[in-house]
Amino acid sequence: MQYRKEYTQYTVHNDTQTILIDGHEMPFPSAEYFFSVLQSAVGTHNFPLTPFSAKKIEGKKLYEYAREGNPVFMDIPMTIIAFQILDITFPQITLELHV
Repeated sequence: MQYRKEYTQYTVHNDTQTILIDGHEMPFPSAEYFFSVLQSAVGTHNFPLTPFSAKKIEGKKLYEYAREGNPVFMDIPMTIIAFQILDITFPQITLELHV
């Protein structure tokens, strides 16, 4: 399950609390919207592991493979147990994830 979306244009208007995305003006999402999106993320998901990680495969750290010019790309399961929205101050959201 992927939650990442890339936008070609992203402009925040602090005076009207709107976001301009790809030429379309939208209101800043509500706290309820953020809560519902985060609630759907609770559970176990596969996340990409950086090839410069200290995680070992066959007794050798991934960053050692990368330094040799043979980077290893892999996913690891991560469980999001709970979350807490600490603050929503337009245009920023601060949250805490328990993994």
